[in-house]
Amino acid sequence: MALPLSLAIALLVAGAMPTGAHAAADARPAPAGRGLESVARHTDSLYEAGAHEQVLTLLAPHLRSARAGRDSIAVLWLLRREGQLRIRRGDVTLGAAAIDEAVQLAERLRDTLTLVNALRWKDFALQQQGRISQARPVAERMQRLARSIGDRVHDARAHISFGWYAVIDGDFRRARDEYARAADSLAALDEPNGEILARLGLGRSEFGLGNYRAARSSNLRALELSRIHVQSAYIAHALGNLAMIETTGGDLSLAAEYQRASYETYRRLGLFSQAAYPGADLASSLATLGRSNEALALLDTLLTACRDNGLRPQIPMVLSQIGRVRAEQGRLREAATAFSAAMDEPSAQIDVRAIAVTRLGMTFLAMNQPDSARALIARHLNSFEGKIGIAFLAWQHLVLAEAEYRLGHAAACRRWSERALTGGRTIAEGFVIANALTMLARVERDRGHTVAALALLDSAVTSWESGRSRSSAAEWRETLAIESRTLASEWLALTIVGESGSAARRTELAFDRLQRFKARTLIERTFGPRPSRRADRAGLQPVKLATLQLETLAPGELLLDFFIAADHAWLFAVTRDSCRLVTLPPRGLWRQLALARDVISQPAGEVRLDSLATRRVLATLGARLLDPVRDLLATQSRVFVIGDDALHLVPVGALMVDLGTGPEPLLAQREVSVLPAASLLADLRRIARGRTQVRQRGVVALGARDSSLRLAGARSELAWIGAHLNQARVLGRGGVVADLAGTAIVHFAGHTQPDDLRPWQTRLPGLRGADGEMLTAGEIAKLSLDADLVVLASCASVGNRVRSGEGVAGLASAFLAAGSPAVVASLWPVDDQATSRIVRRFYERLTLGDDAGRALARAQRSVRADPRTVHPFYWSGFVLLGDAALGVPVRMHPLLPNRVAAYAGGVSALLSLLLAWTSRDRRRLSGIPV
Repeated sequence: MALPLSLAIALLVAGAMPTGAHAAADARPAPAGRGLESVARHTDSLYEAGAHEQVLTLLAPHLRSARAGRDSIAVLWLLRREGQLRIRRGDVTLGAAAIDEAVQLAERLRDTLTLVNALRWKDFALQQQGRISQARPVAERMQRLARSIGDRVHDARAHISFGWYAVIDGDFRRARDEYARAADSLAALDEPNGEILARLGLGRSEFGLGNYRAARSSNLRALELSRIHVQSAYIAHALGNLAMIETTGGDLSLAAEYQRASYETYRRLGLFSQAAYPGADLASSLATLGRSNEALALLDTLLTACRDNGLRPQIPMVLSQIGRVRAEQGRLREAATAFSAAMDEPSAQIDVRAIAVTRLGMTFLAMNQPDSARALIARHLNSFEGKIGIAFLAWQHLVLAEAEYRLGHAAACRRWSERALTGGRTIAEGFVIANALTMLARVERDRGHTVAALALLDSAVTSWESGRSRSSAAEWRETLAIESRTLASEWLALTIVGESGSAARRTELAFDRLQRFKARTLIERTFGPRPSRRADRAGLQPVKLATLQLETLAPGELLLDFFIAADHAWLFAVTRDSCRLVTLPPRGLWRQLALARDVISQPAGEVRLDSLATRRVLATLGARLLDPVRDLLATQSRVFVIGDDALHLVPVGALMVDLGTGPEPLLAQREVSVLPAASLLADLRRIARGRTQVRQRGVVALGARDSSLRLAGARSELAWIGAHLNQARVLGRGGVVADLAGTAIVHFAGHTQPDDLRPWQTRLPGLRGADGEMLTAGEIAKLSLDADLVVLASCASVGNRVRSGEGVAGLASAFLAAGSPAVVASLWPVDDQATSRIVRRFYERLTLGDDAGRALARAQRSVRADPRTVHPFYWSGFVLLGDAALGVPVRMHPLLPNRVAAYAGGVSALLSLLLAWTSRDRRRLSGIPV
C-alpha cells in the first residue's frame, strides 16, 4: 500500500506552544509615591480587555516623564511593564530591548527582587526568539538570585523554564519531573498563575511520552484553574494543548473546536506569538476538511505575522503546515520545498523538525522516490529516537517500511512495520496500527502466506474502524474514509484470489467486505444520531449479500456496485439469483470518467458533430463498464448503480450499451437510479415493510426569496404544481421546516447556494430554520422528515465534492439522511426549460401510478425524444437517489381546466339525452306518434 499521506499529515499536528517562562502580566504593585498606582490599575483593565495599543500609549508619556525626572525606580517599573506587554503580544524585539534596559537598571540599583522578575521575562523573550543557548543561563541566574533572597516563587518558576528546555531536548521524562516539581511548589505557595503554567507544561511532557490520558487530565486542570482565576491567555493555551491531544489521540471534531477557540481567544487578546500555534493547527484541520484555500490564507497571514514580529520558532511550524496543504493539493514539489525550509530552519524545535522530516519523506513517496525517502528518514532517525512523541516516531517507521518495500527489501520492511506496530499499540492509535498491519500483510502475501496475510488484514480493518470511531463529527469521519482505500483494495484483492472455498463463495465474501467501506458516514447520519432510529438498525452492520438477495432485491432488479482504487477496480453485479464479480482495468479509468463528465455536463455546441463525439465517449466508457454485464442488463428492468470515486459524478444511464437493438443509452432501455450503498437500500426497504402508519399525501412546493425565481422554468414549475396536483401548497417565497410536515412530496425550485469546498455548508434558499436563516445541508441532515420523496429541481443539487467510499456530500445526501427514502436531484446545472419539462412529465407519470424510478425514466426519455434536447446534457443530469421502487400517493387536481371541460361536455350530453327522453314521453302522452 502507499502510505496514506493525508491521514498521516492530519495526525502529525505541529508541536505545542512553548511552555517556558511565560506568565501573566506582572501583578506587583506600582512603586509608592510616584502617582503610578492609577496607571497600574488602568493598564491592568485595558490589558485584560485586549487594548494593548492603548496600554502602550498610556505608558509612553509616564516613561518619558520618569526619564526626564531621573526617577530610576519609576523608569524600572515602567520598562518592565512595557517589556512584558510587548513580549506577550508578539512584539518580541522591542519587548526584549525594554527588558534588557530594565535588567541593567535593576543591577545598577541593586534591586534584586525586581532583577529576578526582569530576568524571568528576558528568559521568555529569548525563548520566543529561538535563542535557547542564551536563555538557559538567564534562567539559571534567575534561580540563583531567587534563592539568595528567599524568593520561592521565582525559584519554582525556574523549574518551568528548565522543563521547557528538556522538552526542546526531547527529554520528556526530565521535563515531566521539572514541571511536576514546579506545579507542586507553586500550588503550595498559592500562586495560581504559576501553577497553571506548570500544569500546562506537565501536560505537554505527558503528551510527548504518549500518555494521552495524563496529558488530557493535566491540561483540563490547567483550564479549570484558568477559568477560576479569569486568565484568558491561559485558557487559550490550555485549549490549544487539548486540541493537539485530541487530534493525535482523541476526538478530531473536538480538536477543531479547541483550535478555533484558542486561536480566536489569542487574537482577541492581541497575543500574536501564541496565536500562531493553534492558528497553524486550525489551518491543518481546515485542509483536512478540504478547505485548502481557506487554510493557505490563514497560514500566509500567520507567516507574515511571525516574520514581522521576529517570532522565529513559529516560522518552521507554519512552513510545515503550508507544505502539508500543498501536498493535499497534489502540488508535491512546492510541498517538498516548504517541508525542506521548515526542516532546515535553525529555530525549529525538535518535534517540529521531526514532523517536517516525516512529511518530506511521505512527499518523496508520493513522488515515487522511495530511495530519497529512505535516505532522509534514516539520516535523522537517531537524533529523534527518545526525543519525540511515540506517534511521530511510529509514522517515521512507516515511511521507512513503505520505502523499503518499494525498493524490494522485504526483511527491512517487516522490521520497520513491526516497530511502528509496537508504537501504535503503545498509544492505541488505530490508524498507525492499521497501516503497520497492512504493510506486514503485503510482506506475507508476497511470501505466499495467504492465510497469514488475510488474518493481518482482518485485524487492520478492525484497527481502522477503531481509529475512525474516535471522532464524533460525521464530516471528520467522511474525511478519514479516504484513508481506507488502500486497505480495502488490499483486503478485497486477497479475498478474491486467496480465500478458501469456491469462486462464488469468494465473490460473496468480497462483496460483504466491500460494504464495510461504502457510505458508512451517510448511513450513520441517517440511522445513528437519533435514538428513535437507532433501534431500526442495531449496530449499523453493513448488509450481507445473502440478505440483499433474499430480503431486499425484487425480481427484475439488478444492482451494480463499483469499487475503484489506484491498482484495482471491480464491479459486483447482483440480482436475486446471482452475484457476478467483474475485474475492471483501472488504468486510464479516471481520465475516461473525467472526459465523460465534461462532454455531457455542457450543452451541445455544433449539434451534429458534438453529438457524435459525445456518443463515442459514452460508448467507449459503456463498453468498459457495462459490456461485461450486458446479459444481465438484458434480462432486468431496473438497475441500481452504486458508484465510486469519480463515477459518482457520471450518470451511468447515459452510457451507451447494446442490449439487442443497437447501441443506445442505458436509460433509454432500462430504469436507472443511484444508491450510496447497498446497505442503505436494505435499510429503507426493511423500514418500509415495517411501516404501519397511514402514508402522507399532498405536495408542498417551495421557491425562494432570492433571485432564483427569475428563472422562467422555476416560476412555471411552481405554477404548474399548484394548478395540477391535488392537495398542493405552493410557497413561492420559501418556507420553514414545519411546512414540510405531513406531506408526501417536497419540491424545491430555483437555485441552491453551493459550497464545493464545504459541501455540508451548501444552503437551500427555499428552506429556513426557526431563526429565519437558510438551512445548510448539515442542518437538514439532522432533521427528521416524513416525506416520501424530495425533488431538488435546482442547479447541481447532488453536489460536486466526492469522498472516496462515502459518495457525494451535499443536499441530496442530506435529505436521505433526514429520512426521505428517495431524492430526485441534478448532477449539474440543467437547462431551465428542460428541467421544467422533466418535472411536469415526472409528476404526470406519478399520478398515473408509476413508481418514482419509472416516472423519472419516462420523463427523461420524453425530453430525449425531442431533437432539440437529444444531447445528454438536457436529460441525463437528473438522478434518483434511494429506493426507485417507491410509490408516491399523488393525484391530479380534480378541477383542472381540461377536466372541467370534459365534465361540462359530459353534463351537456347527459342533459340533451334527458331532454330527448322527456320530449318523447310527452309526445306519447299527447298521442303524437314518435
